[in-house]
Order: sequence, then structure tokens, then C-alpha cells
Amino acid sequence: YGQPCNLFGYWTDLQFAPNGDFWVVSPPPSGDDDVNVPNPAICRHLAGTTPGAGNLLTPNVGDGGRDIAVDGDGRIWVAVASDLGQSGGLVAYENVGSSLRTSEFNWLSAPIAGLSLVNTGGTGVNNWDSGLTAVAGVGERVVVGRSDGLLAALTQRWQQFSESNGLGSVPIEGVWLGRGRAFLAGATTLHVLQPDGLTWDNRAGVHARAVLADRAGRVWVGTDTDVRLYTGDGWDLLTDVEGTPPIGPVMALVEDRAGRVWIGGTGG
Repeated sequence: YGQPCNLFGYWTDLQFAPNGDFWVVSPPPSGDDDVNVPNPAICRHLAGTTPGAGNLLTPNVGDGGRDIAVDGDGRIWVAVASDLGQSGGLVAYENVGSSLRTSEFNWLSAPIAGLSLVNTGGTGVNNWDSGLTAVAGVGERVVVGRSDGLLAALTQRWQQFSESNGLGSVPIEGVWLGRGRAFLAGATTLHVLQPDGLTWDNRAGVHARAVLADRAGRVWVGTDTDVRLYTGDGWDLLTDVEGTPPIGPVMALVEDRAGRVWIGGTGG
């Protein structure tokens, strides 16, 4: 399908909006630890078009996306990394008629900032680092995470979670919601908050890059090495599935209207 927005070749997440729009994001080079990304982008392809040119979006808080989520009302939420002269933060996109309404959140409007200033990059503007690494949406709630362990939720108002399960010392790289569970990824661990809101299932030795709960009830997990299914008592490594498995790191998972699971990563 080429290079979305004709800019970049490294996707960190992709999503289909309820109206069929196809969204792809790529982070800024200084905000990504895995690869030197040539161009940051938040890219939207209108429903019914083949990915190619696309619409390049440039919010004020930053132009490099790290993660995408869709909430229960169909809004698209993008976790934006900080970069030179850019605070980073959270951006919401909502289709209103033929227009795309945008809402932006950073240290000026939400409790998502860290304790350090962003390099002005010659702009002369001081910003508290509000860069985010992960976002997930379920119903009206939107949950975001940062690399310094901050976890916050937006419902009718913002709420910052108190420390739980020792997560204050775990850099949060990804947050996903599915099957009534919250999946939080660290560099070498996956922490799963069970539906009771109290019990944790901590999995060591796995670097989760993407999580998807499909309509069939399965929970797919993309890791540095493979794609697998999360089960209550372990992992299903899909060793009995026909064909050639994808090569990790698996960075993105999405389900289309036909129930097919699309897998994206550094190998394509």
C-alpha cells in the first residue's frame, strides 16, 4: 500500500475509524527509542480510498504520533510524543458533518505533564514535557500512559491513578483495553488488570507492542518476536496455524469488518 502521506516508512500504530477512515501514525526521531524515524506524522485516509497520499495532520502539541485509540463515540485519540519545541500530549479527532473537529490536551489543560521542560529547539517557547507513549479507549473513558510511569484517565474529567501494583517504577510503553481488562506494557513485562478492577496478572519476559481484542473474544498480543494469543493461564503461540508467521517486532494489530486481523510491524 505504499507510504501513507508519502512521508514515512515506520508505523507505530494503525486504526480503522467507525466511518471507515484509515489512520496511521509515526513518531519523531528524538521521541522513539527503537529506530531513527525519517519523518513524524499523523495521517488520515478517507474511507474508500487506497492508502497513498492521505491527509497529513499537524496539531499544535506536536506532529509525531505514538499510539491511536477509538472511543465508544467513534472519536480518534492520538498519543503525541514530545519533540524539539513541541510539548506532546493528546489529540482527539471527531467527524462532524464534512468537517474534522480537533481537541488538544497538554500541560496547559490536563494532568499529563512530566517534571522536565522540552528543549525549545530554537523556538524560544518553554513547554513542560507532556509527551505520551500510549492511549486506549473504551466507552467514554480514555486512558493514557507516559514513559515515566504516569497513568491518567479522561471520562467526564481527568483522573490520575494512584500507584498500584508497583507500576510507579515501571515505564509504561503501551496501554490497551479489551475483554474487560486493562493491558499495560513495560519493557520486559505485561501487567493485566482483571475485570474486577483489583486483581493483576503479571507476565514477565514479554515486550508487548500491540494488543487487540477481536469480536470472536480472542486477545491478540504483538511482541518483539511474534504474535500470540493471551489466555487466562498462559499463552497460545499459534504453533498449529498454517502459513508463515509474521516476523517481529509486531507493532500494530487491527480487525477489519470481515473479522480479519491485520498485523503490522517493522517487516511490513
